[in-house]
Amino acid sequence: MKGKLTGSATGAMLLFTVSGMLASALGIRQYDKLSTDMAWIISTDMSAGQVITPELLKQKRIDQSAIEGTIQNPRQLMGKTLQVNKTVGSAVFARDLKQADKKSLSHAIPPG
Repeated sequence: MKGKLTGSATGAMLLFTVSGMLASALGIRQYDKLSTDMAWIISTDMSAGQVITPELLKQKRIDQSAIEGTIQNPRQLMGKTLQVNKTVGSAVFARDLKQADKKSLSHAIPPG
């Protein structure tokens, strides 16, 4: 004999299914927060010699292993010149930036 589900049994099954899906979604979100970090990345393709401006950067979550060695302070990036080409979504490393020429003290003293 086949029994029919009552309204409360159907509601309980629906509640169990929805709560399971919600718990899964929250678990995935929590795992994503633990395994990634916010990072400043390039928002458009950039070529060597181009100056970094605020419009060319955006913040995005990337894997923690890919963030090591990157510059994450936007103030350290603004106005700097790239010495390599960068694609959309790539992080900026210190080695990617052109270093300012160090001048000796003899350049600071005027002739005469």
